Amino acid sequence: MKKFLCLIVVLAFVASQSAFADELLNLSPQKNLGQVDSQKLSSSINNSPQDSKKSSSDLIGFGPDKTWRIKPGFEFKTVYDSNINREPPGQRNDDIILNYTPSVEVERKGSRFELGAGYAMNFQEFLKDNTQNSFNHTAHVQSKFTGNRLKAKFNDNFSLVRAFATSEQTKRRTVLINDVNPEVAYRLTKKFSIASIYRNYLFNYRDSDFKESSYDTNEIGGRVYYHVRPKLDLYLEGDGNIVDYYRSGTLDSKGFSILAGSVGRVTKKLQMNLSTGFQGRYYDNSSINSFNGYVVKGILLYKVAPKLTATFTAQRNIQEAVYRNTAYYIENILGIGFDYRVTHRINFETHSSIGTNRYPSETTEVGLTKKRRDYLLDFGAGFKWKLVRNLFLGVGYNLRQRTSNFDNVFDYLENAVEGSISYKFS
Repeated sequence: MKKFLCLIVVLAFVASQSAFADELLNLSPQKNLGQVDSQKLSSSINNSPQDSKKSSSDLIGFGPDKTWRIKPGFEFKTVYDSNINREPPGQRNDDIILNYTPSVEVERKGSRFELGAGYAMNFQEFLKDNTQNSFNHTAHVQSKFTGNRLKAKFNDNFSLVRAFATSEQTKRRTVLINDVNPEVAYRLTKKFSIASIYRNYLFNYRDSDFKESSYDTNEIGGRVYYHVRPKLDLYLEGDGNIVDYYRSGTLDSKGFSILAGSVGRVTKKLQMNLSTGFQGRYYDNSSINSFNGYVVKGILLYKVAPKLTATFTAQRNIQEAVYRNTAYYIENILGIGFDYRVTHRINFETHSSIGTNRYPSETTEVGLTKKRRDYLLDFGAGFKWKLVRNLFLGVGYNLRQRTSNFDNVFDYLENAVEGSISYKFS
């Protein structure tokens, strides 16, 4: 009965939004304003060319020339997960997870000022283990001001979710994350700009047994941009950072990074957002190994053919750890993905990645003492089908695997099959 009522609610929502849209939609074609999660490496890369040709006539708008736009949406997704707790072989528990996610986006586009904000509330219902049911909240705000010489950007991404907090963990935790990134740039000449950058990243465990692993990161620094072309920039960046833990004095650290990078469109077919350089991290507790090494973070989008786009990703960085008192691990990831437009209504997407997590100090598990090494594999594929205007159907499969140099202690294999139906304004 509960599932039947939920289906009625979804259908009612679709019908009401369609009627509302017929009254308020602006039918003149507009360019789609792309939005990318700030945690993704593609934050500064535009949508693929086929996306930019989409009509945004499906926007509810008001004000002169529909300056303000509102985009409501709803998604229902069902996932079968073969290993919901990412447990070792022989200990796995499977489940079917129902996801209900209403959302709303608000946008303002202007010649000098742009603003975007959004909120989504997700309810996860586990049919077998209802103790894991949870409400999850995500929100974001982005703004951009463009003057003759001055340019300012602000991004804030907030989430309160119950999830696997990091790739090293095998239990869902409730975490609050807030990531704030302002940047102010001033154009000195036609080719050069300077910018001040700041980042505050709060990672707070809400579970009492993990509370002491919460931390707050503050980074401040500057960049020098060289504008190669109107859509391609090179930059040199330097910053200092402080990491403060809830458990004061144990894992607190200070550090710096010096990076060189490039962002923008290299050719008609190639776009990139790539940075690499040197990073240092030094801990107040002298018993914890310091980190001094190179880091890489990047994504390349290549238009192989009119209907096919390839994505290449790479990352080497240090991540905060909750395993014993190791403080951090070094994460290395290489990935590749493809997006193929089968027809004007059907898209096929596939992605895969391999990676390692390397811990800096020795620990003891099952009678073995050594430095922990995890090896990660991730593969997924899926179809997305536009049934009618604003209504989408999706199916997909994902495989995740972790093996470790400690026999079976941290190993897991997870298979997930999902299907979704969503109604949202493009």
